[in-house]
Amino acid sequence: MKKIAKKILSLAFNRFHRPDSEGFIEVYDDISCRSIYLYWRNDSYIETEIYRHGLYGGWERQSLALWAYLSKRSRCILDVGANTGIYSLISKSNSPFAKIIAIEPIDVNFEVLHNNIIKNNFSIITEKVALSNYQGSATMFALKNKLNYMTQIDKNRYALHPEIAKNHEISKILVEVKSFDYFAFKYDIEDIDLIKVDVEGSELSVLETLWPILSSNLPSIILEIIGNDSADRINELLSTLDYDYFSIDEIGRRITKVDRLWDNNHQNFLICKAEILEYLKGFDVVIG
Repeated sequence: MKKIAKKILSLAFNRFHRPDSEGFIEVYDDISCRSIYLYWRNDSYIETEIYRHGLYGGWERQSLALWAYLSKRSRCILDVGANTGIYSLISKSNSPFAKIIAIEPIDVNFEVLHNNIIKNNFSIITEKVALSNYQGSATMFALKNKLNYMTQIDKNRYALHPEIAKNHEISKILVEVKSFDYFAFKYDIEDIDLIKVDVEGSELSVLETLWPILSSNLPSIILEIIGNDSADRINELLSTLDYDYFSIDEIGRRITKVDRLWDNNHQNFLICKAEILEYLKGFDVVIG
């Protein structure tokens, strides 16, 4: 009974445990065997989860582990919708010599991303733009002076989720939009090994602008899909490529091969070549 009570108290403590003040927190990367520093704010959802449960113990824990393993074999990595940079930081921690490009259009998110990179003394390219299938500008809706986790080009997703927006002021902002051609030319990118896409409903336009890379190199992709209409169009876009699809189970710490992609309630997919699966088996990844 004492062991059970201790476990319950530990779970309760972790559920509400937070840093004492704003600033950098140190977390240990069990895969790279080194520490990473993350800037924590009072509105930091992701960093709070990592502080409580570890880098691979809570938020997107299976996706992050897969990303770390895949980063080890990658020379060029693209993080689209980088937010505060967790994925990019893990990539650099596990692949110090890789070229990593982190794309994040929201000012507050980008500031934390930039500070995280400086604190860790990492060489990561950052661009405060949105990636899409055209160049120009777009409207985005963001919580004013807050970290944002659900911004999308030209759509106010907070209006659909008042439970998240609550009484916070929503700002309408103009962001710069770039196609992949801009990045390919500016950073001399000929191929990419690994891509993460978390753009809250604009996944199709991102994959469309990346089509030359997808069709020629078949990079591995960690992808979140919002909306089944978007999923159907992505299935059609990728149908001619020799990809395998896997649903990532964050709770069960496993991946399951599936025939198609869908709106998976904010759960990610792994899209990769068959040879990547054999590589991941070397890390004891559970595959269904």
